[in-house]
Amino acid sequence: MSKGLESYILSQNNWIRASQHLTFWLVHLLMFSLMSVEGYWMSLTYIGMTLPFKMIIVYPVLYLLFPKFLLQRKYLLFVGLTAIIVIAATLLQHSIFSQMENDTAPLKVQIVRLLSQVLIALYLLFLALGLKFMKYVQRREQVIQELTRSQLEAELKFLKAQIHPHFLFNTLNNLYTLALQKSDKAPLVIEKLSELLRYMSYDAIGNSVFLESEVDYLRNYAALEKIRYGKKLDLSFVIEGPVKGEKIAPLILLPFVENSFKHGASGRIESSWITIYICSEEGELTMKVENNISQESDDQMGYREGIGLKNVRRRLELLYKEKFDLTIVKGKDTHLVTLRINLR
Repeated sequence: MSKGLESYILSQNNWIRASQHLTFWLVHLLMFSLMSVEGYWMSLTYIGMTLPFKMIIVYPVLYLLFPKFLLQRKYLLFVGLTAIIVIAATLLQHSIFSQMENDTAPLKVQIVRLLSQVLIALYLLFLALGLKFMKYVQRREQVIQELTRSQLEAELKFLKAQIHPHFLFNTLNNLYTLALQKSDKAPLVIEKLSELLRYMSYDAIGNSVFLESEVDYLRNYAALEKIRYGKKLDLSFVIEGPVKGEKIAPLILLPFVENSFKHGASGRIESSWITIYICSEEGELTMKVENNISQESDDQMGYREGIGLKNVRRRLELLYKEKFDLTIVKGKDTHLVTLRINLR
């Protein structure tokens, strides 16, 4: 179903809804008039006069019995009350028109006519119920989609907000270490941190950012960590392919880089190495982060997923669904993360 037709069917506008009802009854009026073996205008007049009796059947069922009994799964009550309405309205119609026409037809003929009116009434009622149920299902699905979308947006905002304190905690801890050492690198770290916070506060507030900006952010973060570890850390940061023009969810790559420093360079190891490889090719991003690990790490938790990785995995699932592949391989002395995302 096209969006325009769906929008028309599900519209809550009173004028549009009135046009839907008018169309329904006009189609009934014209269709049965054309099918009649009697004269067209005579049939049109007769069927037009019977419309109020059809409406007496259709509208109470649609707006009273349908929501109160059918949707509540009270099927016997729904069928019983519907049958009473159909029979009562049809008998009323038959009685009035018989008196108007001074009908003296045999009883069998009158019964046949009565049954035909019941069948026509049931046909219209089932058609109206079918349309009503279709609208109910589509509107219910629309509400579910809107609630799901709102829930996902709220969850994404919450997950994204968690990155800020998590990132700040680790970076300020690094700055604290340099301050204790009275290192001359502390002012430079503060400057780098200021640049990173500016990006997080102003550039990364939307749903997406340019991949080039995200890569620059990671490069600045890695440079900040390199300042802290100095010669102890051998850092390789490689970019391949065009990163301009592509877009990505903001701060989605940071936790992998952050964890490589946390569990690699920060461990009790004399020399450490970290390799960060990012490749962009035809709308597909490949990121590999590999580092060596110490058997006696400061973090006795080892490589169990912390807040950062759990957060980013959930964000990937929400944003990219089946368009990403994340592999984390822990070896005896190394740790490798490979992430592939279809950015388009």
